[in-house]
Amino acid sequence: MPRAIWSGTISFGLVSVPVKMYSAIEEADLHFHLIHEPDNGRIGYQKICKTEEEPVPEDEIVKAFEVGKGEHVVLSDEDFEAAKSEGVKSIEITDFVPYEEIDPIYFERTYYLAPRTGARRSTRCFAPRWRRRSSRRSAST
Repeated sequence: MPRAIWSGTISFGLVSVPVKMYSAIEEADLHFHLIHEPDNGRIGYQKICKTEEEPVPEDEIVKAFEVGKGEHVVLSDEDFEAAKSEGVKSIEITDFVPYEEIDPIYFERTYYLAPRTGARRSTRCFAPRWRRRSSRRSAST
């Protein structure tokens, strides 16, 4: 089953619909493993320091941004968490555009929307409820 890439609400006017967005294109990439032919052992890769030319343990590897030639700013997981922005959870439809006016560049990736499962109904009907009158006639007629 495909995995939703976004979940939120689409609204137009007074109507809001909870939806999930899925990619309409399934990419089929082939993934190969490199193996050692005589014993079918998988080939692994080592992380090696380019300065010392020695393998580096995983706990000594950090993320850094290069601000100048040879000058780096080290970033921690807390830095990434602090910079993380909340995703937009709603899309408001303000207008519809004829198909011919859409730039073809926007058709490189195609998505589709489906209702969120388990979501409560978000629209309400404000029309009065009319009772159906009984169609029974009296026996004297």
